[in-house]
Amino acid sequence: METGKTGKYFKYAIGEILLVMIGILLALQVDNWNTQRLESKEEQLLLKQLRTEFLQNKDQLLTKIAKREDAANSCHEILKIIDNPELEKDYGKIDSLFATMLPNFTFDPINGIITQLMDGGKLALISNDSLRLHLSNWSSLVTQAKEEEMIYLEFNINHLRPPLYQYYSFRNIMVKTGSSGALDDILLQKGGENRFEIGKSKLDFDSSALFTSTEFEGKISSTINWLSVSNIQAQGFIEYSNTVLDIIERELEN
Repeated sequence: METGKTGKYFKYAIGEILLVMIGILLALQVDNWNTQRLESKEEQLLLKQLRTEFLQNKDQLLTKIAKREDAANSCHEILKIIDNPELEKDYGKIDSLFATMLPNFTFDPINGIITQLMDGGKLALISNDSLRLHLSNWSSLVTQAKEEEMIYLEFNINHLRPPLYQYYSFRNIMVKTGSSGALDDILLQKGGENRFEIGKSKLDFDSSALFTSTEFEGKISSTINWLSVSNIQAQGFIEYSNTVLDIIERELEN
């Protein structure tokens, strides 16, 4: 009898243990399912936010490309003036050409969500391997572009502008800058008004040394080259962004 009871108790204990184990496994399975569901929901939200960021950055790139093209066209017009010294100079037009040429149109991407993914350790939430790789490389590409933009900024400030300070009226150029569309639209948003009340210069200047200088001619030519290279780089960023956006769209459709 005792042996029979012991066997029953042993079977009962084994059954209890199995039930507990099954319960634990089911609980873990439900917990894993809930975790995956929440992570999938968070990934979908992040993908939508990334799509918004990359679309905004793409719009900025297109705007900057158009402004650089305007600046390059102004440079070509300035070269025509240099090439034809016998023609009468329209200084109002020349002021506008310089005002369009001088701004430094940098790419300043919105990186809030990418920064959140990288710094917050959430990149693993992005399940698509190709998208993760593209997002990982984005910051280094932007850093490289920034370094090249800083080289041109140094050239612009320290080499392109000084001859204009010396042989032209930079004040008149600044007056035109406010009406030439050279400033970024974002600076003029939120009801802000762009006011340039410095007025035109009343001082005489002799621009002959400027428009007969081979050095200044070379600087204008270099500016065209810089603007062209910057736009080629911007087109590369647009293609990269299009690849990212295509992947995001496919992931959102799944």
